Amino acid sequence: MLQECIDVFKYQLSQPNGKTLILDQYVPKDGTYYMITIKKDGTFVLGDPLEIYYNKKNKEIEGSFDGRYEYMKFLDYHSKLLEMNKPMDPKKQIHSNNYMTFFVKKDALKNGKVTESIIEGYYKILENPTLKYKTGKAKIIFEKTIEMLTPINQDVLLKIKDWILQVDWKQLSSLDKKDYLKLFFVFEDEVQTRNLYEEEGRRYLLPNIFNSNDFNVEVDGEVWGLPNNNLSMNGKKPFLGHLSRNQKVPCLLSQKEAMIRMQFFDYLMALASVGKRNIYVDFENHTIVGYQNGQSPGSINKGCFLYVVNAKELEIHRIEPVVYFHKNMKNPFVYTNYFGLKEGEVLKSDVIHTIDDLEKKINQIFFDWKLMNNYFTKAADISIHDAVLKHSILIARDRLFTYTHTNQSIKIYDMMQKVMWGLIKNNLVSNGNEFEKKKKLREQINLYWALLHYWNDKKEEIQMSDIRQSIREKINNKEDWSFASKEEYYYTAGQVIAYLFSLSKAKSIPASEINPFLNIKSQEQFLERLLRVYKKYNYSFEMKNRFQRTFARLQQVQEGWDLDKIWLIAGFADDNLFYEKSNTSTNGNTNQREKESEDDE
Repeated sequence: MLQECIDVFKYQLSQPNGKTLILDQYVPKDGTYYMITIKKDGTFVLGDPLEIYYNKKNKEIEGSFDGRYEYMKFLDYHSKLLEMNKPMDPKKQIHSNNYMTFFVKKDALKNGKVTESIIEGYYKILENPTLKYKTGKAKIIFEKTIEMLTPINQDVLLKIKDWILQVDWKQLSSLDKKDYLKLFFVFEDEVQTRNLYEEEGRRYLLPNIFNSNDFNVEVDGEVWGLPNNNLSMNGKKPFLGHLSRNQKVPCLLSQKEAMIRMQFFDYLMALASVGKRNIYVDFENHTIVGYQNGQSPGSINKGCFLYVVNAKELEIHRIEPVVYFHKNMKNPFVYTNYFGLKEGEVLKSDVIHTIDDLEKKINQIFFDWKLMNNYFTKAADISIHDAVLKHSILIARDRLFTYTHTNQSIKIYDMMQKVMWGLIKNNLVSNGNEFEKKKKLREQINLYWALLHYWNDKKEEIQMSDIRQSIREKINNKEDWSFASKEEYYYTAGQVIAYLFSLSKAKSIPASEINPFLNIKSQEQFLERLLRVYKKYNYSFEMKNRFQRTFARLQQVQEGWDLDKIWLIAGFADDNLFYEKSNTSTNGNTNQREKESEDDE
């Protein structure tokens, strides 16, 4: 799949704007940048500094509006190291790759780590690179490289070295920061400078493009080797090799293919550097686009998703196919207002058309806004103190991400039913304001039912308003009546439990008190616990006659009506019907109904 992504990148490189594809996205590392012009008379002129850094708050590159920025970006890209394990400075203090540049960390200058001997050693290698590539396969590949390039300008190299050895670092920049100080030596002719930087970049890249030159082989005069990007293999990791065949490396690429792979990873690194870590590759339209968290493409029929991280080198942490992904959902999500929440409340009745909005709603109501920011966070690094919430994120995040970002056809009904139920129970036992907890319970159950109805192929409708109205009429009816369904029974049980708790002399009864009802195994245990709560709170006995009649009906549970926990909590969380005035007529005789209401109260 990765090769298919690289093929798309190769196609983009072949387009008219392909030459600037990488540089358009490339972001230099934070630091102070100088250009030192080498005049025709051999003198050096130090230009003004340019501060370049990525502003994480406004997501802009400071310094990018300066007229020198694009030029410096070009020079910087061709002068950077592939990685710190492939330096030109044996001591790894100087981070540039050619004699026209000098990159160092400011704190290394301040701490005295960049000494005169280190500078001398750096330029000694650049003056005579055979000191670095002196034996074995490294020597062979370097010899092939220099055949394609012009000799190093030794005179210019020595003059630059002398200038570097004499410079006062403190005059160039404050050394208190830990970012870079980068010096670029340029000629008055910009075209000449660009050509030289490209050539010196190749002088460094070609001998270092492979993972290790020890694995190189020569085929028909061309060097092939193990690619360096997102792949590691050395003596300490023999398990990465194919030990049963003569050529043990996992794969071999030509220099040309290895260079394209390196450029592809440079392109991804540039996107990741500005927070665009969600990469979508469209195989049909030959596009590669990076998105920040919470964003996604309009549609991709066939493609690939990569989540990348810009660590010491670019790392691909997730890769998966994208199959007929469309931001606009084929079937809109109908957000039914089961609890009759008022206009303006967070869960008012609504219709959601995009998968982004549905993802945000799930993130808000069930995961307290903490899911989307932790899709790819290592479990040990998730700073959430609520153990149930953290565990739920770890269980749900992989499949939810796939559903909302790459493939909406996967089945998540069973997994999300368990996760959402666990979070509803967790809300019951959490600390916090009881009024807010009940409000959140309604929001969670509302979304729970709406999502299960949306995902369930059977499309069983939730008749919350009908059940509420049916129970309202029944509890205000003095005639004999019975529950029509299990849902009616347990909704009413939740109403009764909430009403009994409200009679307590204590300031408030925590919602978690209903938790023991959720752990019982049989109808007998349920009735026994219900009677226990009734006896506990009946000392107040401001109980209405209609409550007594309703409580008596609850003792007549039918065989097979196992505990329906979600309806029990729905009744518990809903506005309590026993505090409504009983002014609803069930037989058309309004006056008689009002008289019975007065008797009840």
